[in-house]
Amino acid sequence: MRSGMCPLQIEITIDTGRTEFWDEGWPRGALTPADEGRSQPFADALGASFGRWQNFYLNSPRAFIKQIEQSLHQSRPWSLPLLEGLHIVDPSNSMWDSEWPVPEQNDLPVDLFAVSPRLRRVSFENPMYDPQKPEVQFPRHQIERVDTFSGDVYSCRELLRLCSNLTRCDNLQIEWGENGDGGPVRNALQVLAVVFCDEDDNEDKGVDAFFECLVLPFLLDLEVCFNWAPEWTLDTRAIFTSFLAQTSTLQRLVLQFRKCSSEVFRSILVALPSLRDFELSIGEFGNCNSLLFSKELLEELTFSNNDNASTLLPNLRTLKLSGSIGVYTSAFSAMVRSRTKENRDGERGALLQSLHMRIVSDSSTSSTTLRDSEFTEVRIILGDQADIQITDKAPDELMGPSAFMSALMSEMEGE
Repeated sequence: MRSGMCPLQIEITIDTGRTEFWDEGWPRGALTPADEGRSQPFADALGASFGRWQNFYLNSPRAFIKQIEQSLHQSRPWSLPLLEGLHIVDPSNSMWDSEWPVPEQNDLPVDLFAVSPRLRRVSFENPMYDPQKPEVQFPRHQIERVDTFSGDVYSCRELLRLCSNLTRCDNLQIEWGENGDGGPVRNALQVLAVVFCDEDDNEDKGVDAFFECLVLPFLLDLEVCFNWAPEWTLDTRAIFTSFLAQTSTLQRLVLQFRKCSSEVFRSILVALPSLRDFELSIGEFGNCNSLLFSKELLEELTFSNNDNASTLLPNLRTLKLSGSIGVYTSAFSAMVRSRTKENRDGERGALLQSLHMRIVSDSSTSSTTLRDSEFTEVRIILGDQADIQITDKAPDELMGPSAFMSALMSEMEGE
């Protein structure tokens, strides 16, 4: 193949050089008229090579993508025959950014990528939530993987509704709640990570709107990060646990809370009889008079000789806990013992094979004070499969939402 026909791997980052929100009269994420004049020849050169794009990464003010699109107008109708991967980072915001290069096109969707017969993987990042951002059109029915997508509840549900061949969505950022459509959404997803980013103190409406009538019958792996602190109304609890209960294929669940009550936590565990791997991170202690892993809850997690007794998480094999999680330690040891040395042949249920803990000891109350020695028996039972550390502050791996997203992206970039 001639060099001029080789597929192109394109990675472009445009930094306007402005470090403050407003610098020299222009917002940080905008192109000035002078910027546009300097960048137009580059946009034209990109447009001339559109038939060779294979993977396209663009981190720039949104005006630049319109410049590329304009350079292709003379080639209408156009197709991107080789494009397989698309990653757009848009730092712009309609509240303070300048107009598109052609103001009359301000509300028109970006159709640069609309005809891309080989496109299978996409990522759309918007560091600043912008409900007025123009829609980027792409062939949703072809997409098999979404690395990052941010939007309100409606647009996130529409993504799942229209991307009928999607198998994994690694970072779905729900920036605003309440505006769900209430209609059923069904998708064959196997992997989903959701971050609720609403800065409102009450996330419940966003949680309700997203999970209501959501059916993912093939889901194996689910991660949910609650950015703030849902009140967990009865409706919210019912909708979320109903979704978990009907997702009977779920094997791995990762939950991150700012704080969580023992009552809500138990209702979640009840909905997960088939779960094999469970990870839990909590940023703040809740009611210190009610431990999350209370004696009563741990007894429900403990295998019994009574065949008629129902045990929570009977198929659990891996447990990871981090952050501010209160534990009734003697009952915790009994739970581990019942799932290991007292369950050698697995006659009671699945064997617990791995335990990872980074737990905060809060000395302000006796109920949340933990000592390393209280887990000696657990370490002896599990040996190398137990990794337990008691700390006086939240561990580094207990991530805030931004770190959570960054880690997801780092993992994807390392693949």
